[in-house]
Amino acid sequence: MSHSTATQHSSELALLSLSHPLPFDQVDAGSISPAIDALLARAKENLEKIESVEVPNYEGVMRALDGMDSSLEDAYTLCSQLESLLGSPELRSAYEEIQPKVSAFYATIPFSAPLFERVRAVASSEELKALSPHLRRHATKSYEGFVRGGAELEQEAKSRLEAISVRLSEVTNRFAKNVVDETGAFSHLITEEALTAGLPASAKEAARLSAKAKGEEGWRFTLHAPSYIAAMTYLDHRPTRELLYRAYNTRASSGEKNNAPLMAEILSLRAEKAHLLGFESVADLHLADRMVTSGADALSFVEQLVARTRPHFEAEHEALCEFCRDELGWTFEPEAWDLTYASEKMRQHTCEFDQELLRPYFELNGVMSGMFEVVSKLYGVSLQALDDVPRWHPDVLAFEMREPDGRKSVFYADLFPREGKQGGAWMCPLLYGDGSEEAPLVGLICGNFTPPIEGRALLSHREVETLFHEFGHLLHHLLTRAELRSQAGTNVAWDFVELPSQIMENWCWEREALDLFARHYETGEVIPEALFERLTRARTFRMATAQMRQLTFGTVDLLLHTQFSPAPAEAFTDAERRREEGERALAFAYQVMSELSPTPLFEGYAMINAFTHLFSSAVGYAAGYYSYKWAEVLDADAFSRFKAEGIFSREVGEAFRKELLSQGSSADPKALFKAFMGREPELEPLFARLGLS
Repeated sequence: MSHSTATQHSSELALLSLSHPLPFDQVDAGSISPAIDALLARAKENLEKIESVEVPNYEGVMRALDGMDSSLEDAYTLCSQLESLLGSPELRSAYEEIQPKVSAFYATIPFSAPLFERVRAVASSEELKALSPHLRRHATKSYEGFVRGGAELEQEAKSRLEAISVRLSEVTNRFAKNVVDETGAFSHLITEEALTAGLPASAKEAARLSAKAKGEEGWRFTLHAPSYIAAMTYLDHRPTRELLYRAYNTRASSGEKNNAPLMAEILSLRAEKAHLLGFESVADLHLADRMVTSGADALSFVEQLVARTRPHFEAEHEALCEFCRDELGWTFEPEAWDLTYASEKMRQHTCEFDQELLRPYFELNGVMSGMFEVVSKLYGVSLQALDDVPRWHPDVLAFEMREPDGRKSVFYADLFPREGKQGGAWMCPLLYGDGSEEAPLVGLICGNFTPPIEGRALLSHREVETLFHEFGHLLHHLLTRAELRSQAGTNVAWDFVELPSQIMENWCWEREALDLFARHYETGEVIPEALFERLTRARTFRMATAQMRQLTFGTVDLLLHTQFSPAPAEAFTDAERRREEGERALAFAYQVMSELSPTPLFEGYAMINAFTHLFSSAVGYAAGYYSYKWAEVLDADAFSRFKAEGIFSREVGEAFRKELLSQGSSADPKALFKAFMGREPELEPLFARLGLS
């Protein structure tokens, strides 16, 4: 056997039965497809066994179904994450080869008549009454999911739904990869130092190092978040801000990587699927099993917030325009590429606060240590670094977490941008273990934060919030006590999943918490009281504008999935018709977003073409972007209990862990929230926190 063949065989074996420590040093692109093929065959065998159970009962059908595909899911998730994190052509090719096969397998499951007969038999059996509540919920929800997935349809409709699922997987994957490619393809080099005026020293140095890494002299700006946000916030040179803004908001809008036709086809496929399943809209289908149960209710929620926010939003914009005239001396009305820059100038003037003043206090290692101390105080966990585990890139950090009863979990952190890596921030469950030494739960948090300069990564306060946010998702996964994999961790209603993440952001604003991790990287001093007071005042600065931005995304999402009428699937087989439908979908989104924008949108504005939250997966946040605001309502309300009883109250922390974090989807989310708060959620704490009461 040749060395290369032996290596490939070893790599395939590594993927067939993943366990801690994950074999990142053994997985290569060539091993992915053979391993996934073997795991697909194994999952199909498991499925066939369940389909042939002679006397259906919970253990033989429902519990077996819960673990039927665990090895396949683990391996597929790992391959998907490596492709997103490394983005090499080889990994992308391997992932694109396995994705349709895996999607096709999952698409067939809801349409298995023998399986559905057994699921229905268990869900309607006398046995169910004797089971624990979470097992009854599992059986009932599974049956409802099969019905909602088309199990009762005629064969022709089932076949069409299978084809839709496979095609959706292919098209959404292309959408996401186009955004990654288009983001990475753009850069702008400034060679005159005078044109970098306004940039903080850290951002200027990062731009210089970016240019140097490409063998260029000057200051290089990209569309990756740290570079783009710094330029839009601080760069005095208005033409450069305009250039970057237009580039950012026209990503994936031309040529072979134009996402508008893909978006239109995705909307068409989703709508056809919803109608086949008997739902009036995509939103009604996606929200049927969530806290907000229909598109109409979600739209009503968003419209209620828009109406209440709009007067404050309009007043804030008028105040900004007045500031630009009176203080900045502008003789023109601010355009979209001026808003972030002018807002920061106004924040500094009005609140006497420059957010860059905080960056020296947020050195990454110190922030991580302080964040760990926060969760240790709340939940009694201990955390320590792991140095002896494989990882996929030198930037990656690894840690172990232990709970008071000895349960163990492991997580990785990949926090800096690089070419080929997907943008944004996210958390991903990697393994659903049992918390033992041999089988810990394993997760991953990712970001694209300001990279180190001279060995130190100094974060913005917003980046610190994002880190805490993703760590909240991670805790939801690692602290789960749900018995079933399908109910564990973040496998909850989509409009409930952001509560554990968003509530963590609150500790980034409390003096007592900040003193644990916000220390000057040179002196070790905590944030001076005067600066902290200015930070607190700045928290509510232009919050109506920030809220309206989120509501704009939520509105365009819901209207695309309720009121937009996409063309039928056959329209997308002709190149010219595809282009026309893409333009029509883009025009619809443009009109909706224009009505909620503080400034006119430029002709050709196509932010929606890079809106991966909505179009990078078959479901994702489609008809669900409102859930960010819904979760803000929940988190502001829930944090009010911490504020009342102590932000480090071990008693409240334990209640939050017991009633919410550990439960996953083993109980109704409304019941879980009520168990923690003792009542239904209230809207007012959110508006009070935003200063919009």
